[in-house]
Amino acid sequence: CWSRECHPPAQIPTRGFEQCHLRASDSNGPIAIFSTNNKYDQPDDWHAIFLFGWVMIYLNEGVPSALLNNTNDVLNQLNLPGSLVFADRLENIPGGDEALGIEELQRNRWTLKDWCLKPGLARHMGSTDLMSRTEIIL
Repeated sequence: CWSRECHPPAQIPTRGFEQCHLRASDSNGPIAIFSTNNKYDQPDDWHAIFLFGWVMIYLNEGVPSALLNNTNDVLNQLNLPGSLVFADRLENIPGGDEALGIEELQRNRWTLKDWCLKPGLARHMGSTDLMSRTEIIL
């Protein structure tokens, strides 16, 4: 499942990736990934991408939605643009209903861009963008 903005692996450009920096984090303290004491940290130029794969299926009820909301809060606190990419099972969506996926993501202030289904526990795959402040008000 490729996003409309993505390129298949054979077409990924090699220039410009020297500007990318990957940071790992656990869900107990996502703000820590944006420390300002690192020479590579230039939050004005960042577009943060959160990636969840096989995470939400193991969390207690209520935690997956809170995690979606928490990642959004981090980006808003730091005034950063961001995206969320997932291959997981979103909460409150028993099957693969895209409309329910849109509702769950909007409730947590994410705008669905792409939605795909696959067999197995982590059946929901997709990409989202941070909901703009005007979308939240509406």
